Amino acid sequence: MVDSNFSQHNIKLIFKLRTRIIQVKNNFKNGFESLICELCHADEEDQLHLLNCETLLNQCEDLYNDVSVEYGDLFSTTTKQLQPVKLFEKILKVREKLRED
Repeated sequence: MVDSNFSQHNIKLIFKLRTRIIQVKNNFKNGFESLICELCHADEEDQLHLLNCETLLNQCEDLYNDVSVEYGDLFSTTTKQLQPVKLFEKILKVREKLRED
C-alpha cells in the first residue's frame, strides 16, 4: 500500500487492525478473566466495540459525530481505509487516556 495520504503510523495501525493485534481483550482472550469492556461494562471488548462503546462515544467527539465510518472499510480499498484508520487513532488515544484516569 503506497498512498501519500497515509502516514507510517497509519499503515502500521491498519496492519494491526486487520490482523487483530490491537490491544483489545477479545484479540487476546487468554490474558483476561473477563472480556467485558472496562469502560462501559456493557459488551465484550473487541475492535468493532470500540466504534460503539458508549463511554468512548461520549468522550471522543469524532466518534460521536462520524456515523459514516464502517469497520469493514478497514478491509476495503485504500481510499476507504483512510477515514476509519484516522478515527481509530483518535479512539485509541481517548481510550488510553480514560484507562489512565
